[in-house]
Amino acid sequence: METIYLVCLIFGGFFLAVSIFAGTEADADFGLETDADFNTESAELGGEGVTSAIQYLSFRNIVFFVAFFGLTGFALSKLETPAIVAFAIASALGFFAASVGHKVMSYLRDSEVSGTMDLRDLEGQSAKVVVNLTKSKRGKISVNSRDRIFQLLALVADEASKDAFQFGDSVTIIRVESNVVYVAEPDFIQ
Repeated sequence: METIYLVCLIFGGFFLAVSIFAGTEADADFGLETDADFNTESAELGGEGVTSAIQYLSFRNIVFFVAFFGLTGFALSKLETPAIVAFAIASALGFFAASVGHKVMSYLRDSEVSGTMDLRDLEGQSAKVVVNLTKSKRGKISVNSRDRIFQLLALVADEASKDAFQFGDSVTIIRVESNVVYVAEPDFIQ
């Protein structure tokens, strides 16, 4: 059993370390897209209960469970705790860690969503390009609104006179469709 705990500790610890040291920007993008996909599918399958279960069984929560299950089980086996007691405590601590991680991420996601605005409110505002974009290739823009900085997926609008914008260029948000912002040059007049 000690080998199983060690494997769980190494596997979970590796992915936990990667998520901590790699930052949260990639996790956030991945998480938002994944949550949106899960919400759509689960609504068709059976409602809120299915949605909650799918969100709880995210990769992040599984990593928390596996890492803390492995750490606790390995430590208790080294302390020569009876196998059944070590397994029970390791399982309980793994579920506790996954639950706390889920609650924290849900709180952060809900507070971010409730603090955001309707993206159409950004139409007409100036923004800066942070990832190059064209009329056919999405990039990112950064816009300051309500004393917060938002980074949004963007495309160059068909009405724009330029076909592409580079990092650092100023742009004007002219419309929002399906959570994608369409931009044009700063002096664009509709």
